Amino acid sequence: MKYSRITLIICFFLSVFGVKNSISQTGIKIDCTSIEKPLNAFKGQLLNIQCDSIIVISPNRFRLYEKARNAVLTTNYEKYNEIFNAYDTQMLAYKQWNDSLQLKYNEISTAFNTSLESTRSSLISINNNLSTAKDSLGLANNNLNEALQHLKSAKREKWYFGAIGFLAGTLATVLLITK
Repeated sequence: MKYSRITLIICFFLSVFGVKNSISQTGIKIDCTSIEKPLNAFKGQLLNIQCDSIIVISPNRFRLYEKARNAVLTTNYEKYNEIFNAYDTQMLAYKQWNDSLQLKYNEISTAFNTSLESTRSSLISINNNLSTAKDSLGLANNNLNEALQHLKSAKREKWYFGAIGFLAGTLATVLLITK
């Protein structure tokens, strides 16, 4: 049987319980072609592994794997094929649904990026317009300040000329009356 051979090649036992240690034990040379049955190694034994990989498992774990293997070999595959076919159908439906969602996401992402770029350029334009308006308001404020200064100086001049005119008129009246 192919499965048992693969299992035997992959599996390697370490039997710890019930085995006495022996100093005179010889080493075990393991290469891929020499494994035909599970091997037992004991504490203190030297393993010379010449394979690219080897799996060491306990006897209890091996029995568990053996039971699972036998269960698979005695299974009615027609029922499982129906389940697998239904699973494949569901996975295909899911893939189609996922692909359609991905397309919608890409469309929405593109629209969002376009809108974001448009908004960004509009905000830059608004910022430039606000800067221009700020500069214009600053210039208008300066002009208003200059106009206020001119009004204040004109008001002072009116008072000045009014006071001089009043004094000149009073002086002229006094001179005319006294003559």
